[in-house]
Amino acid sequence: MRVRVLGPIDIVDDLGQVVSLSARKERVLLATLVCRANRIVDVDLLVDVLWPEHPPRTARKTLQTYVLHLRRHLGDRLEHHPDGYRLRLAPEEIDASTFEQAVSSARLQLLRGDAEAAASQLHDALSAWRGDAYNGVSDHGLVAVEAIRLHELRASAVEDEIDARLTAGDHRAAAAELESLVIAEPLRERLWTLLMRARFLDGRQADALRVFQQAREVLIEEVGLEPGPELRAMEAAVLDGDVERGAARVTTPSTQYATTADGLRIGYWTRGIGPDEVVLCAEWTFNLDLLLELDEIRPFIDELCRTRRLTVIQRRGTGVSDREPAGLSDPRECVADIEAVLDAVGCRGAAFVGWGHGGQVALAFAAAHPERVSRLAIINGYARLSASPEHPDGHPPTVIDAFLGFLGEVWGRPFPKVGILAPEMADDPKHIARYSRLERLTATPEEAVEIQRRALDFDVSDLLPEVRCPTLVVGLEHSVTLPANAAALARLLPDARLVILAGHFIPTRDETTALTSAVVDFLATTPEVGDDPARAAAR
Repeated sequence: MRVRVLGPIDIVDDLGQVVSLSARKERVLLATLVCRANRIVDVDLLVDVLWPEHPPRTARKTLQTYVLHLRRHLGDRLEHHPDGYRLRLAPEEIDASTFEQAVSSARLQLLRGDAEAAASQLHDALSAWRGDAYNGVSDHGLVAVEAIRLHELRASAVEDEIDARLTAGDHRAAAAELESLVIAEPLRERLWTLLMRARFLDGRQADALRVFQQAREVLIEEVGLEPGPELRAMEAAVLDGDVERGAARVTTPSTQYATTADGLRIGYWTRGIGPDEVVLCAEWTFNLDLLLELDEIRPFIDELCRTRRLTVIQRRGTGVSDREPAGLSDPRECVADIEAVLDAVGCRGAAFVGWGHGGQVALAFAAAHPERVSRLAIINGYARLSASPEHPDGHPPTVIDAFLGFLGEVWGRPFPKVGILAPEMADDPKHIARYSRLERLTATPEEAVEIQRRALDFDVSDLLPEVRCPTLVVGLEHSVTLPANAAALARLLPDARLVILAGHFIPTRDETTALTSAVVDFLATTPEVGDDPARAAAR
């Protein structure tokens, strides 16, 4: 049996017969259970999804009727529990999961240099789509968030397929397809970048430059923005006549997946061509697919991979990585995430950068595998974020309760909460809309509150004596993670230097310049002979 959601939701039984559900609320119920496959979905949540405004007094009984109808097709896979219902499905029984696995595998083929195999695999994966994801029910609760995520993944896979075809030499046909795609989605800058590359590779350098001008006109007219770094860099590459090397450095990276020993898929991407290696463990709120859309963070990323291969990892339970049945796990569990990704990309050792909660993950890895970490920079970092008798610098319970209540109310909504993180952006509708979208694609409101609640109490203090590499701890003066926490972290590390810079949790561009300079200068410092086994391993 399979459930198909890459189009109108339906069920394919064991005999290959397609079962379409005629009742819309049954389709909504099935879609919600598929979004939370293998997890118990609370009855109250299902009632809210099915009757968002005025649930009838008989809502729970009616829900039971819908469940009985679904069981005719799903059998004992649809389980009843005291708190709700759970739909047990293996990844291969959901077409969206199969699609994601195929895309991840194809991206690994592309990374390894087999462009033809990657293009073929991506073409086959994309052929599974029969329309928009969850077509007809994509405006309901959890389903809406998942449908948006799958749309982004599909669009990115289309771009990857064309990228692979260009690498394999299919320039002319790819260019013709791109001409249609930039009309359909004119604000996706990577499509314009690929079209420029296709024109150049087809021997039409002047046309490639005209594509840049056309893209610039569209972006200015539609959203009032100049082209981003990828397009500008591709223009420079066309002028230099070295498009393929330029493409390796400037195109938007595609998320790939590595699988841990316990079966979770961990999202990551790589950018840059070395020779040195650097790994970024991102803050959980930074969705991996959207990280480069953050204008304030983008210059930092660009500089990190200017002379290095950068690998950015999204820890388990957040963003594009698999969720955990028991909820967000301790950073110690994420050591396996980093091991899986480093092995997938062939990296034996690297310098590490951790941002916010990602700093705890990087610290846990450095303590467990000191031989694979040469240097460590922690931004907005902490050993523990909430206050405790042993850690008085953290946030007290009253502040935490108020913050979590506020977070649940405004997450994903166009509310100027960005002021808490970056006050200079609080009155900018563009920034507010952008961060609201980022939130919706990162987690649901319920997930966001639960992730943050658990993250507040994680404590890696006991691991810090095992972190042997030189460490830079950067605290931003007005960050919600508190510079006092950064100072406490630096005191507990054996070989750490503390720097407090101007800035908030999300720095402005000027603040990012100072931050970037501090981190890049630290990473470029030549270690003493004998204290850097990971650097030697990486080379």
